[in-house]
Amino acid sequence: MPAQVQTKSIVKPSEAEHPPNFSVSTNLVVSTFEFHPNPHKLVTELRPIDITVLDNDALEKVAVLESARTAHGRVPIDILLLFDCGSNFRRMFDTRHVLDLGILREMLNVRVGVYGFSDVDYRLLAPTGDIPEVVNALGLLQRIPDVPPRVANPILETMADAVTLPGVNPRILVIFSGGVGKACKMPKDNYTAVVAFAKDHNIKLFPVAVQDQSAGLVDASVSGHDAIRRRSTSNGGGIKAFESFLDIGRATGGKGFFRSAMPEKVLNEILTKVTAETQWEYTVGFYPTNRSAGMHIIKVTLHDGNLGQISDGTRSLVY
Repeated sequence: MPAQVQTKSIVKPSEAEHPPNFSVSTNLVVSTFEFHPNPHKLVTELRPIDITVLDNDALEKVAVLESARTAHGRVPIDILLLFDCGSNFRRMFDTRHVLDLGILREMLNVRVGVYGFSDVDYRLLAPTGDIPEVVNALGLLQRIPDVPPRVANPILETMADAVTLPGVNPRILVIFSGGVGKACKMPKDNYTAVVAFAKDHNIKLFPVAVQDQSAGLVDASVSGHDAIRRRSTSNGGGIKAFESFLDIGRATGGKGFFRSAMPEKVLNEILTKVTAETQWEYTVGFYPTNRSAGMHIIKVTLHDGNLGQISDGTRSLVY
């Protein structure tokens, strides 16, 4: 008798309507931001004295400031992979083609988490840099119940779970789904909620819409936005159905992909993009003087605007 799949149902339907906020320790509060230097200034590294950190408008002293470029930096890149395992889509993907383990080995600060959904949403693996664990979790996808998808909003539920995991700061969510069923054709209001949650938690979305490979097409892969705009014969007339799904990529700073057959290079493209974008990313930490429980709005700004610009400098945290 085969072993049972070690999965976990992560969110009750009622919780998806009011997703939890990102929780952190009360000892050291940690947030991230991106610094875009002024090309006319010779700025090689930000210092604690270059930034201001406000916690609910109260000034806090910077205790830790680390750059993603620091040799011993501890800024993690947590990437979540979400797979539509419903009966209409699971036949289209081969998990051996999803992840280039060579690239993952080279990116020492990347952690990968694996989720899947059909009857419910499953967390198969919290973000980790342990490659054998990632491979094992991808193998478990085939053992999720082979039934039509029943989750109302799997993207939102996955994010809502991931932001509550201790020590996890999800940065990227890649969603593999198909053009059949309702996974990619959720009501537009649902995608509005997805985009709002992703922006609030600084998560970039990379939706991947996959269809059956057409006969005679070696590679019909194009970016999602280009597929919508060009409406070429290679992607067929059904691309319109993917429009809302693919556009959550651009809306959150990510990118949408339209693929025929299971993609082999999508994650490589995403990792390359992430590597370039994190060159000027920082982690800032402080010991809070305001220890009131509940929501805290953390804002990071530059003392001198001539140094450049900060993006994603405002975060909503609960501690």
